[in-house]
Amino acid sequence: MQIWNDPRASTRLRKWLYLLIAVCLLVSLGKFVLQASLFPVKQIQINGKLKHISQDQLQFVAQNKVIGDTLTLDLNQVKNSFEELSWIKEAEAKRHWPDTLEITIVEKKAIARWKEGGLVDSDGNWFEANTDEELPIFDGPKGSESQMKLMYEELTKTLQPEQLKVKALYLTDRNAWQVRLDNDILLKLGTDDALKRVDMLKTVWRKYLEAQASDIEYIDLRYSNGFALKMRSEPDKPVLG
Repeated sequence: MQIWNDPRASTRLRKWLYLLIAVCLLVSLGKFVLQASLFPVKQIQINGKLKHISQDQLQFVAQNKVIGDTLTLDLNQVKNSFEELSWIKEAEAKRHWPDTLEITIVEKKAIARWKEGGLVDSDGNWFEANTDEELPIFDGPKGSESQMKLMYEELTKTLQPEQLKVKALYLTDRNAWQVRLDNDILLKLGTDDALKRVDMLKTVWRKYLEAQASDIEYIDLRYSNGFALKMRSEPDKPVLG
């Protein structure tokens, strides 16, 4: 029996043919929409407090990395492209119909210079960049940036009441700490209880040491019951008690 002589079979076949034609039309329409760029990105709006990132850098990323129109744009790819810039900590991309891309940028905050080059940010991460800001120097083993960042923050908090600042922070391969203050005095803190040793220094700084600070070369705080001074004009002078 031929199918055309079977009304029910013929009806089912026509339905399948109509469905196939509809699917083909939808696929063709979809390809047309994707290829025709019906929603081109006409405006890129950049938000954020930008201090170190130039407009030229942002424009380069926008022109070379933003690929596609508002409909087909890969927002994660856009985000990652902006975050490749050394000063960008985080970027967020949003589309606004019909033709706008919004980029929100958070810059990194540099807290120190790494002696061998580059900077350390407020999260304790090294990154390659330059700045004219006056920053302390971190000098330590590779990979110790986060550890040094935490020590720097604690030292800053501890020394602030005495109006002393960290000019340079050193960490040896044996995990011993030294601090160069902004008055050029070197503090030798050793490996254990470094912050407790700085607290001990605070108890005598204003009363005994501040007045002669310009003549102090270093203060060795590695003693269990006191400290030693090296005066620029005298030999080592232990002060115990």
